[in-house]
Amino acid sequence: MVRVLHTGDWHIGQTLCGYSRDYEQAKVFDQLIGIVAEREIDVLIVAGDIFDSQNPSGEAQRLFYETIERLHRARPSMKTVIVAGNHDAAGRLEAPHPLLARFNVRVVGNVRRRDGRIDAERHHIVLADEHGEVFLHILAVSYPTATCLPNLTRLEDEAGSPVVRAVKELYDELFESIRPK
Repeated sequence: MVRVLHTGDWHIGQTLCGYSRDYEQAKVFDQLIGIVAEREIDVLIVAGDIFDSQNPSGEAQRLFYETIERLHRARPSMKTVIVAGNHDAAGRLEAPHPLLARFNVRVVGNVRRRDGRIDAERHHIVLADEHGEVFLHILAVSYPTATCLPNLTRLEDEAGSPVVRAVKELYDELFESIRPK
């Protein structure tokens, strides 16, 4: 059995009426780390909005990285998949990839293309155990920004929202890119 814990909307660095919420957030992360250890979680998914702004403070970043390190210590075999949300700077989340990989963390910040086609290897995350047995496939997709979407102007003449159609096309393309041939 695979135990997956799906979280999101951490909003690290958020303030309330001008007051820091760092203490509250740290307490929530203490509870998260306890759940991960107690329930022997195999995969942690963090579905966007890691930070509350695209330019998080040093304190917010420190809390995030300390939490990642503590999660890894609590459950060294756990895999973590993080995708960027609309509050996150995708490039900033992806930048420390070599360091995060040491903690079994994979970050997907933006949809990337190679030669006009979606880079499926970047989004299709195949998780295997220590024996190489695949136990989970994840299609990791960040919040779809305008740069991720197909050309919207070619969709303007059709009925309905061109943005909704573009998002549907994006997801269809992602799914097709990983579908076994």
